[in-house]
Amino acid sequence: MWSFSKLGTFERCKRRFKFIYIDKIRYDSTSVEAFMGTMVHEALEILYQKVEIGKLITLKQLEDEYEKKWKESLEQFDEIKIVKKELTMDDYYSIGIKCLQNYYEENLDSLLNPKFKFMFTERKFRTNNILPSSFRLKVPFRGTIDRMDVYEDRVEIHDYKTSSNPPTELEIDTKFDYKQLPLYKRLLLLDYRFKDKEIRVVWHFLRHKLKYEKVVKDEELEVALDTIDRIVREERKEQEYRPKKSMLCNWCDYIKICPLYSNEELVKKNPYDPDVVEGPKLAQEYVELRNKEKEIQNEISDVKDKLVEYSKKFSGEPVYTVQTEDKRKQITIKSTVEKKIPTSTDPLREDLEKKLKEKGVWEEFSMLNSRSINSKINKEKLSDDMQEFFDMYTEEEETREIRQSNVKKDKK
Repeated sequence: MWSFSKLGTFERCKRRFKFIYIDKIRYDSTSVEAFMGTMVHEALEILYQKVEIGKLITLKQLEDEYEKKWKESLEQFDEIKIVKKELTMDDYYSIGIKCLQNYYEENLDSLLNPKFKFMFTERKFRTNNILPSSFRLKVPFRGTIDRMDVYEDRVEIHDYKTSSNPPTELEIDTKFDYKQLPLYKRLLLLDYRFKDKEIRVVWHFLRHKLKYEKVVKDEELEVALDTIDRIVREERKEQEYRPKKSMLCNWCDYIKICPLYSNEELVKKNPYDPDVVEGPKLAQEYVELRNKEKEIQNEISDVKDKLVEYSKKFSGEPVYTVQTEDKRKQITIKSTVEKKIPTSTDPLREDLEKKLKEKGVWEEFSMLNSRSINSKINKEKLSDDMQEFFDMYTEEEETREIRQSNVKKDKK
């Protein structure tokens, strides 16, 4: 099921799209801008629900509803991210209040004397296919309209914006973010009640007391539908879902796992976020411990070589007893004498292989190495004749190995 939000996510950053809609990764967090915008929307929804039944609440009552929603909703999120560090939650709360004041003052006349036939708030739409049959692509779609006023001759689709910077008329006509409302014309045309009515879209930029409205032309709807067709087809072919770096990254929860950002960048951007800081911290500890491990292994190897060399001063197998904090350890220098066959670069090797073939035993000894030959000798699997044969081509070599064991306590 597609939505305008899903389309926009794919258009802005394919990797974020993958995290949300394919990997199903969710965070219980939001940006303070999104939180404040939602609270303003919900307060205005309450305002128009009252208007619809012939009641108008005061501005003070509207502000009270906003405050109530704000406090109740704070508990729903583990984190509300503030990117603009010069502002606080209280600042954003006040911005929301100002948005409501601006809207109430600018629209008081229409609130007192509503002329629409009927209206919907937070109207949800759902269709099995938003594209006409001419597109040959089926796209299930759903959407929500903030407010829809129905008149005798027209339908007005309203959208509230709490963003800090209002767009230009050119941006409204061309940017993807403003194709949402024209697209809803298609949804309305699927409803017989609105089929013959003019569809008008209205954007309210609440921080700035600005309103922009336009009639949705058929060619604008075609552009919106073409955009859907293109995005859905691209997504079906997409394999890499490459991330796209932009200013929006600062507001993205998935920056913590985004391949575009190094640990240093993430910690710099989010110095107080435990999810961001803890990972690099543990990784740093791991690297440091591995480095220490290498140093200790080198020290062990050096002491081992010295101990083996020292043990050669004595005949037999020296045994040393060592007391640790909680146990007594026994260190034994195990001596082994083995026959060493010529290596592949030794001239004797070629002669050895030739003689084995002449004796007709090449297949038995084709995997020539010291370990296999010594294994056969120690297990008395070689005949006296073959043992004398290998004596001509091998040299005895002593190896010393350190073995450690616990010293058993004497039973009393």
